[in-house]
Amino acid sequence: FSPDGNTLASASYDNTVRLWDVATARALRAFEGHNHRVISVAFSPDGNTLASGSYDNTVRLWDVATARTLRAFEGHTNWVMSVAFSPDGNTLASSSSDKTVRLWDVATGRTLHAFEGHTNWVISVAFSPDGNILVSASHDHTVRLWDVATARALGAFEGHTSVAFSPDGKTLASGSDDHTVHLWDVATARTLSVFKGHTNRIRSVAFSPDGLTLASTSHDGTLRLWSLATGTCLAILLSAPEGWAAFIPDGRYKLGGDIAGSFWHVIGLCRFEPGELDPYLPHLRIPDDEPLLALPPALPLLG
Repeated sequence: FSPDGNTLASASYDNTVRLWDVATARALRAFEGHNHRVISVAFSPDGNTLASGSYDNTVRLWDVATARTLRAFEGHTNWVMSVAFSPDGNTLASSSSDKTVRLWDVATGRTLHAFEGHTNWVISVAFSPDGNILVSASHDHTVRLWDVATARALGAFEGHTSVAFSPDGKTLASGSDDHTVHLWDVATARTLSVFKGHTNRIRSVAFSPDGLTLASTSHDGTLRLWSLATGTCLAILLSAPEGWAAFIPDGRYKLGGDIAGSFWHVIGLCRFEPGELDPYLPHLRIPDDEPLLALPPALPLLG
Protein backbone atom coordinates (compact mmCIF):
# COMPACT_ATOMS: atom_id res chain seq x y z
CA PHE A 1 0.00 0.00 0.00
CA SER A 2 1.03 3.61 -0.58
CA PRO A 3 1.65 5.62 2.61
CA ASP A 4 -1.73 7.36 2.23
CA GLY A 5 -3.52 4.04 1.64
CA ASN A 6 -5.14 5.19 -1.61
CA THR A 7 -3.14 3.08 -4.04
CA LEU A 8 -1.85 -0.48 -4.11
CA ALA A 9 1.23 -1.72 -5.94
CA SER A 10 1.45 -5.36 -7.05
CA ALA A 11 4.30 -7.40 -8.50
CA SER A 12 3.64 -10.16 -11.01
CA TYR A 13 5.05 -13.10 -12.90
CA ASP A 14 4.16 -11.18 -16.09
CA ASN A 15 7.35 -9.11 -15.47
CA THR A 16 5.45 -5.96 -14.51
CA VAL A 17 4.53 -3.86 -11.50
CA ARG A 18 1.04 -2.38 -11.54
CA LEU A 19 -0.55 0.44 -9.59
CA TRP A 20 -4.22 0.25 -8.56
CA ASP A 21 -6.79 2.63 -7.10
CA VAL A 22 -7.89 1.02 -3.82
CA ALA A 23 -11.37 2.56 -3.80
CA THR A 24 -12.34 1.50 -7.33
CA ALA A 25 -9.92 -1.42 -8.03
CA ARG A 26 -9.09 0.40 -11.30
CA ALA A 27 -5.63 -0.17 -12.81
CA LEU A 28 -3.79 3.17 -12.92
CA ARG A 29 -0.55 2.30 -14.74
CA ALA A 30 1.95 -0.46 -15.45
CA PHE A 31 5.70 -0.32 -14.80
CA GLU A 32 7.65 -2.22 -17.46
CA GLY A 33 11.39 -2.85 -17.60
CA HIS A 34 12.18 -6.07 -15.75
CA ASN A 35 12.85 -9.01 -18.06
CA HIS A 36 11.76 -11.72 -15.64
CA ARG A 37 9.17 -12.28 -12.88
CA VAL A 38 8.76 -9.46 -10.38
CA ILE A 39 8.15 -10.83 -6.89
CA SER A 40 8.52 -7.89 -4.50
CA VAL A 41 7.56 -4.23 -4.42
CA ALA A 42 7.66 -1.39 -1.87
CA PHE A 43 6.70 2.29 -1.70
CA SER A 44 9.11 4.92 -0.48
CA PRO A 45 7.95 6.71 2.70
CA ASP A 46 6.88 9.80 0.72
CA GLY A 47 4.94 7.65 -1.77
CA ASN A 48 6.71 9.11 -4.81
CA THR A 49 8.95 6.16 -5.62
CA LEU A 50 8.51 2.41 -5.99
CA ALA A 51 11.20 -0.24 -5.62
CA SER A 52 10.84 -3.69 -7.14
CA GLY A 53 12.84 -6.90 -7.01
CA SER A 54 12.91 -9.48 -9.78
CA TYR A 55 14.08 -12.88 -10.89
CA ASP A 56 16.31 -10.94 -13.32
CA ASN A 57 18.61 -10.36 -10.27
CA THR A 58 18.02 -6.59 -10.25
CA VAL A 59 16.28 -4.01 -8.11
CA ARG A 60 14.59 -1.13 -9.93
CA LEU A 61 13.43 2.27 -8.74
CA TRP A 62 10.39 3.81 -10.45
CA ASP A 63 8.76 7.22 -10.51
CA VAL A 64 5.20 6.59 -9.29
CA ALA A 65 3.69 9.47 -11.26
CA THR A 66 5.19 8.56 -14.65
CA ALA A 67 6.07 4.82 -14.34
CA ARG A 68 9.56 5.75 -15.57
CA THR A 69 12.59 3.75 -14.42
CA LEU A 70 14.80 5.98 -12.28
CA ARG A 71 17.61 3.53 -11.61
CA ALA A 72 18.51 -0.17 -11.71
CA PHE A 73 20.61 -1.66 -8.91
CA GLU A 74 22.85 -4.55 -9.91
CA GLY A 75 24.92 -6.69 -7.56
CA HIS A 76 22.84 -9.67 -6.53
CA THR A 77 23.81 -12.86 -8.32
CA ASN A 78 20.41 -14.53 -8.07
CA TRP A 79 16.71 -13.70 -7.67
CA VAL A 80 15.77 -10.65 -5.59
CA MET A 81 13.15 -11.87 -3.13
CA SER A 82 12.28 -8.77 -1.08
CA VAL A 83 12.81 -5.00 -0.99
CA ALA A 84 12.25 -2.43 1.79
CA PHE A 85 12.88 1.30 2.20
CA SER A 86 14.41 2.73 5.35
CA PRO A 87 12.08 5.06 7.30
CA ASP A 88 13.91 8.15 5.98
CA GLY A 89 13.73 6.89 2.39
CA ASN A 90 17.46 7.29 1.79
CA THR A 91 18.38 3.61 1.92
CA LEU A 92 16.96 0.52 0.29
CA ALA A 93 17.39 -3.04 1.52
CA SER A 94 17.06 -6.09 -0.70
CA SER A 95 17.31 -9.82 -0.07
CA SER A 96 18.10 -12.55 -2.52
CA SER A 97 18.28 -16.25 -3.17
CA ASP A 98 22.05 -15.65 -3.42
CA LYS A 99 21.86 -15.84 0.44
CA THR A 100 22.79 -12.17 0.96
CA VAL A 101 21.12 -8.94 2.01
CA ARG A 102 22.27 -5.66 0.45
CA LEU A 103 21.87 -2.04 1.46
CA TRP A 104 21.77 0.51 -1.35
CA ASP A 105 22.09 4.29 -1.43
CA VAL A 106 18.83 5.36 -3.10
CA ALA A 107 20.31 8.56 -4.57
CA THR A 108 23.36 6.97 -6.20
CA GLY A 109 22.58 3.27 -6.52
CA ARG A 110 25.80 2.44 -4.69
CA THR A 111 26.00 -0.67 -2.50
CA LEU A 112 26.53 0.41 1.12
CA HIS A 113 26.78 -3.02 2.75
CA ALA A 114 26.41 -6.67 1.85
CA PHE A 115 25.27 -8.81 4.79
CA GLU A 116 26.41 -12.42 4.73
CA GLY A 117 25.59 -15.19 7.17
CA HIS A 118 22.43 -16.86 5.95
CA THR A 119 22.93 -20.30 4.42
CA ASN A 120 19.84 -20.36 2.19
CA TRP A 121 17.56 -17.98 0.29
CA VAL A 122 16.78 -14.76 2.15
CA ILE A 123 13.09 -14.22 1.53
CA SER A 124 12.21 -11.04 3.41
CA VAL A 125 13.76 -7.92 4.94
CA ALA A 126 12.38 -5.13 7.14
CA PHE A 127 13.71 -2.03 8.89
CA SER A 128 12.96 -1.17 12.48
CA PRO A 129 10.84 2.00 12.79
CA ASP A 130 13.91 4.04 13.80
CA GLY A 131 15.94 2.65 10.87
CA ASN A 132 18.79 1.41 13.06
CA ILE A 133 18.14 -2.32 12.77
CA LEU A 134 17.55 -4.46 9.71
CA VAL A 135 15.93 -7.86 10.08
CA SER A 136 16.09 -10.66 7.51
CA ALA A 137 14.29 -14.01 7.28
CA SER A 138 15.60 -16.99 5.37
CA HIS A 139 14.80 -20.50 4.23
CA ASP A 140 17.68 -21.54 6.50
CA HIS A 141 15.04 -21.21 9.25
CA THR A 142 16.63 -18.21 10.93
CA VAL A 143 15.64 -14.60 11.40
CA ARG A 144 18.72 -12.40 11.76
CA LEU A 145 19.12 -8.89 13.18
CA TRP A 146 21.76 -6.52 11.74
CA ASP A 147 23.11 -3.13 12.80
CA VAL A 148 22.48 -0.87 9.80
CA ALA A 149 25.37 1.51 10.49
CA THR A 150 28.07 -1.11 11.06
CA ALA A 151 26.64 -4.16 9.23
CA ARG A 152 27.34 -6.12 12.43
CA ALA A 153 25.19 -9.17 13.22
CA LEU A 154 23.19 -8.54 16.40
CA GLY A 155 21.60 -11.94 16.86
CA ALA A 156 19.39 -14.63 15.36
CA PHE A 157 16.09 -16.33 16.10
CA GLU A 158 16.09 -20.00 15.16
CA GLY A 159 13.31 -21.85 13.34
CA HIS A 160 11.50 -18.90 11.72
CA THR A 161 11.06 -17.79 8.12
CA SER A 162 8.92 -14.58 8.11
CA VAL A 163 9.20 -11.43 10.18
CA ALA A 164 7.77 -7.97 10.98
CA PHE A 165 8.50 -5.16 13.45
CA SER A 166 5.80 -3.65 15.65
CA PRO A 167 5.11 0.05 14.98
CA ASP A 168 7.11 1.08 18.08
CA GLY A 169 10.05 -1.16 17.14
CA LYS A 170 10.13 -2.92 20.51
CA THR A 171 8.57 -6.20 19.39
CA LEU A 172 9.28 -8.58 16.55
CA ALA A 173 6.77 -11.07 15.16
CA SER A 174 7.98 -14.14 13.32
CA GLY A 175 6.30 -17.05 11.61
CA SER A 176 7.55 -20.59 11.79
CA ASP A 177 7.44 -23.82 9.85
CA ASP A 178 6.02 -25.42 13.02
CA HIS A 179 2.72 -23.57 12.31
CA THR A 180 3.18 -21.05 15.14
CA VAL A 181 3.68 -17.28 15.35
CA HIS A 182 6.09 -15.92 17.97
CA LEU A 183 6.39 -12.47 19.53
CA TRP A 184 9.91 -11.47 20.65
CA ASP A 185 11.33 -8.66 22.75
CA VAL A 186 13.84 -7.00 20.42
CA ALA A 187 16.11 -5.81 23.23
CA THR A 188 16.44 -9.16 24.99
CA ALA A 189 15.51 -11.70 22.27
CA ARG A 190 13.09 -13.18 24.83
CA THR A 191 9.91 -14.89 23.63
CA LEU A 192 6.86 -12.91 24.76
CA SER A 193 4.02 -14.98 23.28
CA VAL A 194 3.35 -17.93 21.01
CA PHE A 195 0.18 -17.94 18.87
CA LYS A 196 -1.12 -21.37 17.89
CA GLY A 197 -3.95 -22.30 15.54
CA HIS A 198 -2.62 -22.46 11.99
CA THR A 199 -2.35 -25.98 10.58
CA ASN A 200 0.49 -25.40 8.13
CA ARG A 201 3.65 -23.30 7.95
CA ILE A 202 3.39 -19.51 8.26
CA ARG A 203 3.73 -17.46 5.07
CA SER A 204 3.80 -13.89 6.40
CA VAL A 205 3.05 -11.69 9.42
CA ALA A 206 2.02 -8.03 9.69
CA PHE A 207 1.20 -5.62 12.52
CA SER A 208 -1.77 -3.27 12.36
CA PRO A 209 -0.74 0.41 12.37
CA ASP A 210 -1.94 0.86 15.95
CA GLY A 211 0.12 -2.14 17.10
CA LEU A 212 -2.86 -3.86 18.72
CA THR A 213 -3.47 -6.60 16.15
CA LEU A 214 -1.26 -9.05 14.30
CA ALA A 215 -2.19 -10.70 11.00
CA SER A 216 -0.67 -13.98 9.88
CA THR A 217 -1.09 -15.94 6.67
CA SER A 218 -0.36 -19.61 6.30
CA HIS A 219 -0.13 -22.33 3.70
CA ASP A 220 -3.26 -23.73 5.39
CA GLY A 221 -5.21 -21.20 3.29
CA THR A 222 -6.24 -18.85 6.09
CA LEU A 223 -5.39 -15.40 7.35
CA ARG A 224 -5.74 -15.03 11.12
CA LEU A 225 -6.09 -11.86 13.16
CA TRP A 226 -4.65 -11.99 16.71
CA SER A 227 -5.12 -9.70 19.70
CA LEU A 228 -1.69 -8.77 21.04
CA ALA A 229 -3.21 -7.87 24.41
CA THR A 230 -4.81 -11.26 25.04
CA GLY A 231 -3.10 -13.59 22.54
CA THR A 232 -6.49 -14.77 21.29
CA CYS A 233 -7.52 -15.32 17.68
CA LEU A 234 -10.00 -12.60 16.73
CA ALA A 235 -10.97 -13.87 13.29
CA ILE A 236 -10.11 -16.39 10.61
CA LEU A 237 -10.29 -15.08 7.04
CA LEU A 238 -10.18 -17.27 3.98
CA SER A 239 -6.98 -16.53 2.12
CA ALA A 240 -4.74 -17.84 -0.62
CA PRO A 241 -2.15 -20.45 0.45
CA GLU A 242 0.55 -18.23 -1.07
CA GLY A 243 -1.02 -14.99 0.21
CA TRP A 244 0.68 -12.18 2.10
CA ALA A 245 -0.81 -10.11 4.90
CA ALA A 246 -0.94 -6.33 4.60
CA PHE A 247 -2.87 -3.61 6.40
CA ILE A 248 -4.06 -0.41 4.79
CA PRO A 249 -1.98 2.27 6.55
CA ASP A 250 -4.91 3.64 8.55
CA GLY A 251 -5.75 0.13 9.75
CA ARG A 252 -9.07 -0.35 7.96
CA TYR A 253 -10.13 -3.78 6.78
CA LYS A 254 -11.73 -4.02 3.35
CA LEU A 255 -15.23 -5.30 4.10
CA GLY A 256 -18.51 -4.92 2.28
CA GLY A 257 -22.02 -5.56 3.59
CA ASP A 258 -22.62 -7.27 6.89
CA ILE A 259 -20.76 -10.18 8.40
CA ALA A 260 -22.69 -12.76 6.36
CA GLY A 261 -22.73 -10.64 3.22
CA SER A 262 -20.12 -9.65 0.70
CA PHE A 263 -16.47 -9.96 1.69
CA TRP A 264 -13.17 -8.36 0.68
CA HIS A 265 -9.99 -10.36 0.95
CA VAL A 266 -7.55 -8.35 3.06
CA ILE A 267 -4.72 -9.33 0.71
CA GLY A 268 -6.29 -9.36 -2.73
CA LEU A 269 -9.16 -6.85 -2.46
CA CYS A 270 -11.19 -9.49 -4.28
CA ARG A 271 -14.91 -9.53 -3.54
CA PHE A 272 -17.19 -12.54 -3.58
CA GLU A 273 -20.60 -13.43 -2.22
CA PRO A 274 -21.80 -16.38 -0.13
CA GLY A 275 -22.69 -19.29 -2.41
CA GLU A 276 -20.06 -18.30 -4.98
CA LEU A 277 -16.78 -20.04 -5.57
CA ASP A 278 -13.87 -18.50 -3.71
CA PRO A 279 -11.76 -16.96 -6.53
CA TYR A 280 -8.52 -17.88 -4.74
CA LEU A 281 -9.52 -21.49 -4.02
CA PRO A 282 -11.73 -22.52 -6.98
CA HIS A 283 -12.63 -25.86 -5.41
CA LEU A 284 -14.10 -24.22 -2.31
CA ARG A 285 -17.73 -23.08 -2.30
CA ILE A 286 -18.85 -20.86 0.57
CA PRO A 287 -22.16 -22.04 2.10
CA ASP A 288 -24.93 -19.45 1.88
CA ASP A 289 -25.41 -19.45 5.63
CA GLU A 290 -21.73 -19.48 6.64
CA PRO A 291 -20.26 -16.25 8.08
CA LEU A 292 -17.13 -15.25 6.20
CA LEU A 293 -15.34 -12.83 8.50
CA ALA A 294 -15.39 -14.30 11.97
CA LEU A 295 -15.43 -18.06 11.83
CA PRO A 296 -15.21 -19.15 15.48
CA PRO A 297 -11.65 -20.42 15.97
CA ALA A 298 -12.99 -23.54 17.74
CA LEU A 299 -14.79 -24.70 14.60
CA PRO A 300 -13.00 -26.78 11.95
CA LEU A 301 -11.84 -24.75 8.97
CA LEU A 302 -13.82 -24.90 5.76
CA GLY A 303 -12.16 -27.23 3.29
